[in-house]
Amino acid sequence: MPDSRLGAYTFRATLDRYRKRNPALIGPFYRRRSPTQRLDHDTLQTSNGMLLGRTPRGGKGQTVQAYVGPLPAGESGIEFLTPVWPHQMGLPTNFGANWYFDDTAFTGRIYINDEPFAGIPIVVTRHVP
Repeated sequence: MPDSRLGAYTFRATLDRYRKRNPALIGPFYRRRSPTQRLDHDTLQTSNGMLLGRTPRGGKGQTVQAYVGPLPAGESGIEFLTPVWPHQMGLPTNFGANWYFDDTAFTGRIYINDEPFAGIPIVVTRHVP
């Protein structure tokens, strides 16, 4: 089903700007292992090519969050590239990049067990269990 926002002028302008900016994959970004980012999440993200995010504490909606740059040496997690430009980068809140479901072009909503998640397509370039 096509995205209903495609008919909106502002969305179309964002899409055109996005395609002119860089049609290739961007990154690297990474997600490190944590109590909320477990090994089974890494495996799922590697196999299905999607990075998901819940609504963060104090957030307004579902958000995919990641750090900018390669996965640091000695850290466990995934390093990835994506065709979707982040809505924000370089934030001082411990995350360097955010993709918001409501505000970022090409960020989808996925339901797992009736819980909504924001999702972006990714290509995992490195996985450290």
